[in-house]
Amino acid sequence: MNKLLEEYKVKVEAELNKFFNEKLKTTSNLDKDANEMVTLLKDFTLRGGKRIRGALFYYGYRLFSDENLDEVIKASMCFELIQSSLLIHDDIIDQDIMRRNGDTMHISYEKYHKANNLSED
Repeated sequence: MNKLLEEYKVKVEAELNKFFNEKLKTTSNLDKDANEMVTLLKDFTLRGGKRIRGALFYYGYRLFSDENLDEVIKASMCFELIQSSLLIHDDIIDQDIMRRNGDTMHISYEKYHKANNLSED
């Protein structure tokens, strides 16, 4: 992998971890199903990927400035989260069951619902 892309990937994944861990703190006080939703989304998002879209944003910004780079990493997370949502949607439409060597989100939810007797099946 390109050195610059790898540098970005390390930074954004650390920030994504912080983001999701904060959300998990919040949802743990709300509802176990909400907490599970965030856990599944965290796992799905951090499971892999090249992180190209966010890197394009980050390095595009760096062409013009080296200020506020921590904030730019946080802003680039939007692209990573959008990419996750697009992949989730794509997997549902295509009826895929695997993504990045793991279950797709809808399969993970199906398993969670069955394990917790939330399904009619």
